Amino acid sequence: MTRADCKLTVVHGPSGVGKSSIIKAGLVPALKQNSIGERMALPVVLSVYTDWITVLGRSLNQVIAHTSISLAIEITVEVILEKLRLLADSNYTVILIFDQLEEFFFVKQDTVQRVEFYKFFNKCLNIPFVKVILSLREDYLHYLLEFERLSYLEKEDFLQFGSN
Repeated sequence: MTRADCKLTVVHGPSGVGKSSIIKAGLVPALKQNSIGERMALPVVLSVYTDWITVLGRSLNQVIAHTSISLAIEITVEVILEKLRLLADSNYTVILIFDQLEEFFFVKQDTVQRVEFYKFFNKCLNIPFVKVILSLREDYLHYLLEFERLSYLEKEDFLQFGSN
């Protein structure tokens, strides 16, 4: 977690082995008590995905209530990304934890519904001092390949569009 080039961690295993317990009872309290390098760690946990933008925005607001960053009144993907950038600029490392991510795939069964999340996820990985932890059952790991494939297709579409 302390290395700048390690932006993504995937915690996976069979159902019922304690992935969520490790995160909620072990990792999150440890992050709250320690810094990452010279930066304060701010873990933000999301485990409800029906309206993931609103839930993530509220969770982020709870975390930033203890900082000098103002709360987001309107919650959109762009507002969340802007708050993450502000926190990074203010000597914080934000750790976005998507716990039980398989629930996202239950709720958002249509690939088109997933694209907004995938785009957000990709943008988060490109913000300095923002790290992402995914926790999911091992039988859902193949969905991460869908993300990679869709990201590649979007780049291809963009390149084709840009050359016309």
